[in-house]
Amino acid sequence: MSSSETLLGMASIDESTSTLITPNTSEINSDTRIANERQYTLAEIEQILNVSKRTIDRWRNLPENEDPLQSEMTIVDGREKVVSTREQIESFRRNHSDRVAYAANFRQYSYDEKASVIDHLRMIIAKGTSLATSIKSAAEMSGMSIKTVRTILKQHNKAHPEDAILINTSNDRKIYDEYIDGTSSRDLAKKYKRSSYEIYRTIRREGHKHCSELQGAIDYMPNECFDEKDAEKEILGPQPPPSTSKLPKPLPALPSYLASLYKTPLLTREEEQYLFRRMNFQLHKAAKILNIVNSQETDPSKIRIADFLEFEQCLRDAESVRNRIWKANLRLVVSIAKRHANPDNFLELISDGNFSLFRAVCKFDYGRGNKFSIYASWAIMKNFSRSIPAGHRQMARFTTGCEHLEDIEDKRASDLTELEDDREQQDREVTVDELLGTLDDREREIIVRLFGLHQEKGGQTLKEIGAILGVTKERTRQIKCIAISKLKREADRQDVSVEDVLQL
Repeated sequence: MSSSETLLGMASIDESTSTLITPNTSEINSDTRIANERQYTLAEIEQILNVSKRTIDRWRNLPENEDPLQSEMTIVDGREKVVSTREQIESFRRNHSDRVAYAANFRQYSYDEKASVIDHLRMIIAKGTSLATSIKSAAEMSGMSIKTVRTILKQHNKAHPEDAILINTSNDRKIYDEYIDGTSSRDLAKKYKRSSYEIYRTIRREGHKHCSELQGAIDYMPNECFDEKDAEKEILGPQPPPSTSKLPKPLPALPSYLASLYKTPLLTREEEQYLFRRMNFQLHKAAKILNIVNSQETDPSKIRIADFLEFEQCLRDAESVRNRIWKANLRLVVSIAKRHANPDNFLELISDGNFSLFRAVCKFDYGRGNKFSIYASWAIMKNFSRSIPAGHRQMARFTTGCEHLEDIEDKRASDLTELEDDREQQDREVTVDELLGTLDDREREIIVRLFGLHQEKGGQTLKEIGAILGVTKERTRQIKCIAISKLKREADRQDVSVEDVLQL
């Protein structure tokens, strides 16, 4: 029991219950009534409510509709101080009993008390105990609240970063990956001996780190339809039916890897458009989420875990689609490599061509309406045109024997001349395919048959082509004229001569 001196006597304070001792009603006289109106300073209110001065200052600033602790400036002991009456203090205590009781649990702890908590946390965490369990243990040991222990730990780590107490973070990326793969937070908490709260914090932290690493690394071909209403429903809708054509038989004596390529069906034009549109749309979505997560205005602690899930799902779906397109076109690499390889570099060319094909999948703009095989053929052959001559020069560099030098030089010159001819033919075929890609199916059929493109035999007459297509000779001629006009416009755009390309 302690007493606080008033202007008119003594007011008793019961420290065990932090309430003012009010005299019996029958014993109240005029002096005690006057004493009950005494105004208490902030230091005295701290003792009465058993809270800190900072807490009282915060309560005084509460809105009036929350019944703040009324106070005013007045002269006490010759100095101007903030005071309140006992009636105001008790009214606040009654109306905010939970708030007062909660604040009374906090007080200023000594350096030794805080050091004891830090030492206990360091010892428990070093044994592999989760952070949540360690904090709970320190709270029980010290008699502090869990929130107070967390505050002490946070202040220690901030003040002493070189001696910060941290949990083992070596498994953080595994936790993130496993959660993305579908493992529940409860199972992860059990497996890695952490609380669910820590698991979610780890997922959010690792997700934000992963997004920061990928900033600017997502490359795709944009399309205006991606931002249209209901774009996702339409683009990610049912896939077109696959091709019904029979798979070709692999060539004899092919290695098992190459023979396996013939088990993958080619894509129809509709499938190809669908898959390229889907792949780029998923990357478009992932890039938008990435920009939001990495925005300077975004608070990392407020990012939804659902955003990370959607981000990873978009990337994985795009990767799956990209691999499907790539595998369906691997036979194209083999077909081109067969025409330009020798027995020593065939597999090397295929490996090089596979990489060129993969890059072509990533860079192909499906929105232009061209077939991917045309674009990919150009990319593969362009790469071959650089690698094949270099390979021949390197092989000649290691040839020895003076007696054969002249024959070797003649053979190399002959080989290079043949390669140059092949390369010119490849370039012409690629350009032809690009030009034909601007025509519709019937126009393309007429031009191919008329000029004998991609065929061993020569071209056919207008009458023969008309009979095949079921139209008259005159109608075939009209369509041919329309097609030639389109080809010339595209050839002018590419700065090539349509006559030279088609060898008209």
